[in-house]
Amino acid sequence: MARRPPFFAEWSVMLQVHDKERYKKITEEVFRIGKGKHLEVTIREQAGFLTRFAKNEIHQNGFRDILKISIRRVDGGKSARVDPINSSRAALSGAMDRLKTLIQSRQATDGEPALLSKQSYRAVDDFDFKVGRQSPLTTAQALAGIMDEIKLRGAEASGYDSAACRHVYIANSNGLVAWHRSSAFRFGLTVRKGQGIGYASHFHAFRDHLNRKEVLARAVERALHAARPIHLKPGRYTVIFAPRAMAEFSAPLFEDMNARKIADRNSFFWRKQGKRIFSEKLTIEDNVYHPEQTGLPFDGAGLPRKKILLVDRGVVENFVNDRKTALDFHVAPTGHGAGALQPSTMPVNIVAGPGEEKLSAILKRLDHAILISHIWYHQVTNPNSFLATGLIKGSALVWQKGAWQGGVQHLRYSESMASAWSRVIAISQDNEMIKDKEYGGSLWPFICLEGFRIV
Repeated sequence: MARRPPFFAEWSVMLQVHDKERYKKITEEVFRIGKGKHLEVTIREQAGFLTRFAKNEIHQNGFRDILKISIRRVDGGKSARVDPINSSRAALSGAMDRLKTLIQSRQATDGEPALLSKQSYRAVDDFDFKVGRQSPLTTAQALAGIMDEIKLRGAEASGYDSAACRHVYIANSNGLVAWHRSSAFRFGLTVRKGQGIGYASHFHAFRDHLNRKEVLARAVERALHAARPIHLKPGRYTVIFAPRAMAEFSAPLFEDMNARKIADRNSFFWRKQGKRIFSEKLTIEDNVYHPEQTGLPFDGAGLPRKKILLVDRGVVENFVNDRKTALDFHVAPTGHGAGALQPSTMPVNIVAGPGEEKLSAILKRLDHAILISHIWYHQVTNPNSFLATGLIKGSALVWQKGAWQGGVQHLRYSESMASAWSRVIAISQDNEMIKDKEYGGSLWPFICLEGFRIV
């Protein structure tokens, strides 16, 4: 028997899952160096494997383990933050020196709230211990059967398969400790058969719930439906957004559901609270505690997250905020402070209310529609109206006269996201969890809307 090359040893390396003691030691060292200072330490670590394949062959099997540390100091209403390059004593000491300089350079207080004290958190169940058994070899073995089936169908596929473990640890010198770890398994592929292209993907926090064969079946089915190329003339059409496509299309809207931006008149939602500006069929909340959601039960400062109703049957109800905004405007904080975890304050656990019909029942009522399963790119061109332009590439199917007629290879659109939400005519009972954010996700049904502008 031939001896295996040395690189095969790397294929059997399992994903290492840490516990909070690893992060506790780092924070204790920071507190020793900065004794007597008001300090907050945020530690994020993401470890995982990513396998990419193309033309039915694996071409990349990579591993990464990234540890990020952020230290914030609060002093007399002023704050500053630095990110040491690693967890060595020298790096942490240098970070503390920079913090001192930054705090002293502040000319006046910015009203930064004092550090939080110890908090209590509601559990979020999104960690699978089986992630620790994951390796490039186990992924390759799982994909082998998928590749064989694709070849038997005379098709060609490209895509990705990943498994990751994420840790977040926040501690401050006032006694607060917040820690959460989660797992994420993702599989997505694009199948090409003849001139047809089909895309499908799936995410789950638990390995045994990731159904690769189901994803393959959906992608192949869509590729078969798209076998006949169809050209669409510019105009307005009834479209059905699959969950992934709707998550991609609507993401920028949620960035404006920030109470500070609204108070500063820098948000589309300024003066829209309490008004029905969307379809009555649309209800959306931010809820990390939903059983199908994933994410952190606390925000970037360690404040517990709250479930927030954002849109109720088309009426804009609430926005999210951080502690400083809540104090400035004398309202209750929602637990959405960005801290070192995300670029800004925004909803991160989107849950859209499902409808009462299956997608198949909705299709039966439509004479003509376009199903969009994935958006290639999406760009906001006018933030005042949330007008956006985008491209759908090889993932749009045409429904007409009770059957799929073919696929559109390239489809461009120019449409206001906010206006599109006002033209929703049906929402499916079927929904799917989309994991694109680092510490959250979007749970969307299929959304059918009319008058979508194709250019």
